[in-house]
Amino acid sequence: ACRSAGKTIGWFPLTAYSNGLGSQLIQGNYESGLTYGEIIKAADAGRIKALIVVEEDPLTALPDTSFVREALQKLDFLMVVDLFETETGKLAHLLVPSCSFMEKSGTFVNMEGRTRQVSQVLNPMGEARSVGRIFRDIADKMKLDANLEPGEIEKRVSGLLEEKGKGTAQEGFFSVSYQAMRMEENGHLFLIPVDIHYNHHYGTDEIFATSIEKLDKEPEFLVNPKDAARMGLEEGGEVTLQTDAGTLPVTPIFSGDVKEGHLIVKGHYHKTGVQALFPFELDKETKTPVTGFARVKLQKP
Repeated sequence: ACRSAGKTIGWFPLTAYSNGLGSQLIQGNYESGLTYGEIIKAADAGRIKALIVVEEDPLTALPDTSFVREALQKLDFLMVVDLFETETGKLAHLLVPSCSFMEKSGTFVNMEGRTRQVSQVLNPMGEARSVGRIFRDIADKMKLDANLEPGEIEKRVSGLLEEKGKGTAQEGFFSVSYQAMRMEENGHLFLIPVDIHYNHHYGTDEIFATSIEKLDKEPEFLVNPKDAARMGLEEGGEVTLQTDAGTLPVTPIFSGDVKEGHLIVKGHYHKTGVQALFPFELDKETKTPVTGFARVKLQKP
C-alpha cells in the first residue's frame, strides 16, 4: 500500500536493550563473530578459553542452567563487568564494577535511528567505571589504540545512519523461517512461561530493585482442573516438572482459565526457575537459544 502510494517504507526496530540498534549498525561494518548462544556452545567445547561478560547474566537469562554453568566453569578465565553481583558474577575469576547510565557520559542510537547523547549527573560509586573506560584501560595495557571519546564514537555511528549517511540496510524483503522447539513426545503438558508485568522480563536486573520486588508476586503454576483430576493432582500438593534438560518442584494451582493440556507459569525466570527446563538449542537462522514453551512430564512424590 505504501509503495503504490509512492511513499518510502521505513522500519522501526524493537530491541531488548537501549543501544541494540547502535550495536547492529556498527556490526554491519565488521565480520560477524559468534552469537550469544554460540559463545556458550564454544566455551563448552573448549574453543573459547577466556570470556568477558558485560552487564549480562547468562545463568539467569539463558535456558538449561546446568549446561550454561558447566560451560562457564570450563573457561580458564572469566571476567564479569556488572553493576551488581549476579549469579554469573559468582563464577568469575575477576569481577569489575561498572556504573549506571547516570554515572557516565556517552551516546546511544534510539529506535528511530537517531544518535542521542547521555550526560553524566552523578559521580561513580567506589571503584566503578563506565564499560567504555574499562575497555580502554584494557586496551592501554595491551598497547592498543582505543582512546575513543563519546563524541568521536557519535561521529562514527552517525555516518551509518539513514539520516546522515547511506546506512547499512539492503533493499528488498528478507524472509526468516521458523524453527519449532524439539519437545518430548511422551510429555504430559505444554509448559508456557508468562511474564507478570512486562515482556522480555527475565528479572536479571529487577531483583536488585527492592520496590519492584515488593510488587512482584511469587511464581504461579496454573493447571486446568480436568488435567489435574486426570493425573490425580491435589491443589497445594507438590509435583515435579521434568524434561531432558532438568527438573523443577512446583505447587500447582487449579484454574479454569488454562486450556486443557497446558501448564501456565506466571513469573520471571529468576523466580520460577523454568529456564532450567528448556534445552539449550540454537535457532538455525538467528543462532540464539530457542525458548518459549516445552512439553513436560509431571511426577508426584
